[in-house]
Amino acid sequence: ERGLRALEAVGLTERAAHYPRQLSGGEQQRVALARSLVTDPIIVLADEPTGALDSRNAENVMEIFESLRSPERAVVLVRRADPGGSRRSGGTARL
Repeated sequence: ERGLRALEAVGLTERAAHYPRQLSGGEQQRVALARSLVTDPIIVLADEPTGALDSRNAENVMEIFESLRSPERAVVLVRRADPGGSRRSGGTARL
């Protein structure tokens, strides 16, 4: 049940019965996010979480990450290609 809710959050409910090889790269990336949501983690590390996504799905994923932020949870995004994405964050560290 939690797995299906996580797939719904990333817009992949209709692909729940598909194998990884039957999914596009962007769909596989969203499944990875859904898998991480199921465990309700304290820390979420995401390296280029929107790299293989179209703009609509990238926006959806960023909204999910924004909804995950709380005093009890840290969300760490590593982004190289979209410097504008940092304006949505609670803080930015440049390396």
